[in-house]
Amino acid sequence: MKILLLGASGLVGSATAKAALRSDFSLTAAYNRWPVDYGEKSRSVRANLEDSAAISRLVEDTAPDVIINAAGISQGSQVLANPQLAQRLNVDLPRHLASLARLHDLRFLHLSTDMVFDGRKGAYQSTDAPHSLSLYAEQKVEAEDVVLQEAPDQSAILRITLVNGNSPRGDRSVHECLFKAWMSGQITRLFVDEFRQPVSANSVAEILCRLAKKPEATGLFHWAGADTLSRYEIGEKIRKKFSLPSYLIEKISIKNLPNPRSRPADLSMNLQPLDTDWQLQPETFDHQLEELTVPPQYCEWHRKNSEAGPQKLSEAVS
Repeated sequence: MKILLLGASGLVGSATAKAALRSDFSLTAAYNRWPVDYGEKSRSVRANLEDSAAISRLVEDTAPDVIINAAGISQGSQVLANPQLAQRLNVDLPRHLASLARLHDLRFLHLSTDMVFDGRKGAYQSTDAPHSLSLYAEQKVEAEDVVLQEAPDQSAILRITLVNGNSPRGDRSVHECLFKAWMSGQITRLFVDEFRQPVSANSVAEILCRLAKKPEATGLFHWAGADTLSRYEIGEKIRKKFSLPSYLIEKISIKNLPNPRSRPADLSMNLQPLDTDWQLQPETFDHQLEELTVPPQYCEWHRKNSEAGPQKLSEAVS
């Protein structure tokens, strides 16, 4: 089975490329800015994701059985900084890929997010109506709609949540973002009453490979980890994993925000049918922590500051 993977240089994309090769798929790994090389049984191609004609040619040239779209702009601040670019990558690209999947009768897998919900309920089912609170979430809802309109018989959309793992450049996952903030001298303020269900990139990749083999599985699916944790609990577990001082994290509450409803409080998800009918086991957060490593660019800082005393942050990072 041949897979065309877009976004192959990202956190989930790189994990998916490796999982696909472990599953004996033939892989074409498409990247935009950051070259990738996944070895035998794969080839890497640079793709301009904003060029619809180029994407069409890529699909025709590679003749895949499955297209997996792990590309897009996922950071809310970047979406706000360039909403037009985000619209092209987060909405127009999956729309075009879905149309190509229908045209060539290919399997199409697309990634979405738990942030399509407003967080007022929790334990969201895939049949619950989205209600987005940000421009990023609005774009992801729109992408879901256009994909299922364009190629309902070919497409499966996998909603995921905060992703853990070791990204190719050490700058994408939860713990890597925390390290970046800490090394720059920031104390991280994390919500005690905003809950997520973090998942590992490897776990998402395995689910995508299973979905690739099941053309009858179409529509919306949810996948996440086993534990629902507050952002504060997530940060604390990561801090302790790397033996870093407690002053790096402070507690805050959504209730103290000028507009508390501007942030989704509980984005936990019901994982049926993947965890029931498919009998797939979501990973605990503690298990996810085991695979995390210090990003290379922060190793020296970590060496100096792990098991540090209660000195001020400015002293710790000097």
